[in-house]
Parts: sequence; structure tokens; C-alpha cells
Amino acid sequence: MIVQGKSYEVSTDKSLLDRNFINNAYSSTEMFWIHAMPPQDLEALIANSVMVGLYDVTSARTMLGMARLVTDQLTFAFMTDVYVLPESRGLGLARWITRCAKEVCMGFPHLYRVLLLVDLKVSDNVVIHLERLSATHHMANLCRHEGQFSCMSKNLGWRLA
Repeated sequence: MIVQGKSYEVSTDKSLLDRNFINNAYSSTEMFWIHAMPPQDLEALIANSVMVGLYDVTSARTMLGMARLVTDQLTFAFMTDVYVLPESRGLGLARWITRCAKEVCMGFPHLYRVLLLVDLKVSDNVVIHLERLSATHHMANLCRHEGQFSCMSKNLGWRLA
């Protein structure tokens, strides 16, 4: 993807993941649900997840964002830890990495559900994006729970869309 003269790449190659970037993201106040962790724990987290990394590849590969799928890689995925550096926001990169994570899920042979929980207090923009995804990707079950969380769940119909 090329945006404003810069080239971007998305990859699930775990060897490309910048562990310092991930821990710095986990240390940010924006990712309040998780914290930086010791190297051995971070390695376990990476080994037991599908990580989608977002990179600026204009001159050298620099990690700018990520999304993590907690999944059995067959039937179910929980998308979490979607993050893009503040200075790289507003370019459509978060939407792109979310679509790429969806494509990864579509490769799971018996996929029936993808789940995403979002704290509405953090960003109404995320909910607006989910509502757009719901309309454009025929997603079912976009719901609000006590005005605090929104969850996106898709049954088999998403797989066939």
C-alpha cells in the first residue's frame, strides 16, 4: 500500500515483529488492558497468537502498528491489541490492518466466529469504523452493552460474504 509517498506492508511473519515496539505499545495508556511484559512472556504471547504487523518499508522496515488474533486457527478468533502509532494515524492504516486480519481469519478452515471487544469510553471512532464494517461486510451482531462495550461477532455468513 502506498500513501502520501510512503510504502507500507502488512505481514504475519513473526520474525519481523519488533518486540520493543510491541512492549512500548503495551506500555502506552491507550492500551490500558495490557502492560509491557518480560521477554519470555512476550515470546509466549507471540508464539500463541497470530500477530499482524504493519510496517513502513519506504527506506527500511519500521514497525508502525499491529493487530493480534487469539485463535485456534480453525474455528474462532478474538481480535485484540489493534494499535497504530499516533503519528501514523489518519492514513487508513488501522482500517487496512483490520481488513488484513479479517483475511487471515478467512483462511481458517472452519471459521464461524470472530470477536472484538471495544471500550467505548476510549474511542467513538472505533465504533463508527465497526458500524461501517458491519454495513459493508454484512456483519451480524454489532451490539452495545450498557454503553460501555461494543462487540462484533460474525457467524458463518461472514465467511461466505
